[in-house]
Amino acid sequence: MDIEAERTLYQELSTLNRLRSNFSDVGFWQPRLYTDSKGKVTFKTSFPDNLTRWDAVIYAMNPKLQTGTYQSSIRSYKPLIAELLTPAFLLAGDTAYVETLIRDYTGQEEQTGNIRMTVDNDTIASAPLQFRTVHQDKFPVYAANGDTLVTTFIYQSHDGYRDGEERKIPVMGVGTPIYRENIQTLFAGDTIHVTGAEDMQTTIILNEKILTLYRGLADYLTGYQYACNEQLSSKLIGLLINREICKINDTTFPYDKNINEIIQRLSRNQNEEGLWGWWNKTPHTTAWISNHIIEVLKIAADAGYHVPAKTNFPVAYNNNAYTLKDNIGLLYASTLWNIPEDIEQYIEVYEEEITKRKKAGEKTISGMKKCF
Repeated sequence: MDIEAERTLYQELSTLNRLRSNFSDVGFWQPRLYTDSKGKVTFKTSFPDNLTRWDAVIYAMNPKLQTGTYQSSIRSYKPLIAELLTPAFLLAGDTAYVETLIRDYTGQEEQTGNIRMTVDNDTIASAPLQFRTVHQDKFPVYAANGDTLVTTFIYQSHDGYRDGEERKIPVMGVGTPIYRENIQTLFAGDTIHVTGAEDMQTTIILNEKILTLYRGLADYLTGYQYACNEQLSSKLIGLLINREICKINDTTFPYDKNINEIIQRLSRNQNEEGLWGWWNKTPHTTAWISNHIIEVLKIAADAGYHVPAKTNFPVAYNNNAYTLKDNIGLLYASTLWNIPEDIEQYIEVYEEEITKRKKAGEKTISGMKKCF
């Protein structure tokens, strides 16, 4: 770029005095573009406010289904940048610092201007500033009860150029939310009384059909945010319940692909022991997660889905790596697929352990034979 072009670009960028607040990770997406007879296409787009380098990936296909890919990069740029560095979130009552950074790419020996810092529209700092190349600072903020803390930082130079950012900080409540749910069946003439603490939010949902309730609970399972092995199996339960509800309502079930994907993923995550841990194909087995997955995969198999996981699950008379409850649970879950020939011996060993613990005054489980 020649000097004259740089000056022109600088003048154009100097007119962009808008407060930047849209910080998306995706610059643009244009899936329906058609080239002209010379193979060219143009379009207009507005970039987010991130001042960074964007990787642009272009996919093309002609009427003969021949394809091509091209990758380049585009820079979002301003000659003088004022940025805010904020925490990802705060807890109500927290006091923290937000950092500010001003970077000058104009090549001038010194910049002179003013800064302004606001929190929820209240100005907490306003002062003249002289600096060279880079200026850093930090300002305290207090998170009162509320959903969001809105912070803004602006630098305006003596020639009228201005840049700044607005960033929102989520404010979380202190403690762990507790959800309690009570499901009741009501008949004509029934009356119920609902009371709660002052800081408790109470929601009452009335469903005409019990299947509507079950469908909502299944949707909750299906919509789990993360995908560890335990949560994958819980999603699978929700999807299988939805499938049964669709059969009852004689409606189409559109999620067979999702069920098969989860089954395949759980099967791939089975470790060398033939069991599962928290994440991926970890060698560290977690007994209760394995029990959960074994049972869910059996439900899926009984529903007609192909389960490629190895189903000769290992059981032990008394594996000291697990609790007694986990050992018994693993035996029970395994018998859903294959009943060991010496199952009576398993039961006797565990019954002896239960009796011994009872004599020692420990609380334990009983009635184990009823499970098998």
